[in-house]
Amino acid sequence: NLTINMNLPGGVNSIIGRNLKLSDKYTRLLPIYPGSRIFSVIEGKDQGKDNITVSIRIRDDIDKIIKWHRQEVERMGYSIKDWSTTDEVTNIWFYNDQYTGSITISNKDHSNPGKTTEEVRVSLWLETK
Repeated sequence: NLTINMNLPGGVNSIIGRNLKLSDKYTRLLPIYPGSRIFSVIEGKDQGKDNITVSIRIRDDIDKIIKWHRQEVERMGYSIKDWSTTDEVTNIWFYNDQYTGSITISNKDHSNPGKTTEEVRVSLWLETK
């Protein structure tokens, strides 16, 4: 497995690879679907706020994945601020007293319009308030 770890200007740390692992801190804060493969983790600061973006891939039914994420953010103690679904993507925005975050879920093949991919792509973003 090849893993690339980059420390970028502004305190941004980016890790790209296959089957990456999250620290315990983030596994308690982010809803990571069972069986997910993490392939990108970007940690940084924006205007003094810590943030993380995690990109994962999942081989499962997209409707099941969407339902699980909606239920899991609430089980983890977050409130859902808003959610939307289009033909291309589902977005879920959530928060609690310490964090705000979003989940983007898609199985569209952007290089081949009208087609779907075998794996569902999920991007999770979390920021301190």
